[in-house]
Amino acid sequence: MINSSNNSQDFDINITPIIDCFTVLVTFLLASSAFISIGLLDAGIAAGGAQAATQTDKKQSIQLTLKLKSNLSMDLKMSGQRSETLHSNAVNGTRQYEAFVKHLAGLQTQGLQMDALIVEAEEDVPYGEVVLAMDQFRPVVPNIMLGGF
Repeated sequence: MINSSNNSQDFDINITPIIDCFTVLVTFLLASSAFISIGLLDAGIAAGGAQAATQTDKKQSIQLTLKLKSNLSMDLKMSGQRSETLHSNAVNGTRQYEAFVKHLAGLQTQGLQMDALIVEAEEDVPYGEVVLAMDQFRPVVPNIMLGGF
């Protein structure tokens, strides 16, 4: 006769090592995701309207507005102590920032203050183009704000 008590299929599974592995894995994922650095877009938001224009700092001698167009052209409007509008068309499918940056650097050497640049873009302009424009002007203009969105 076969003894059925010796062939019992009741046994305990030791899941402690598996739980330990998952605990370490979850802790690692939470700790690493909490410290992932996301790129910072250093820009303010420009308030619209005539009221905002009167509340700007009185030391600012030139107000700058850069308009990015979907056909890759740009307009740089200066108002204040010096009023003019510059236009630039694309060359080989890229925007030409260098001429604008050199012109603004020349105005700085003449003693004119440019405290802020407002970047506006048409709806079809990719987000990367706006960020690129901000990076190009950052060495010449300390504060860059987003406007017209």
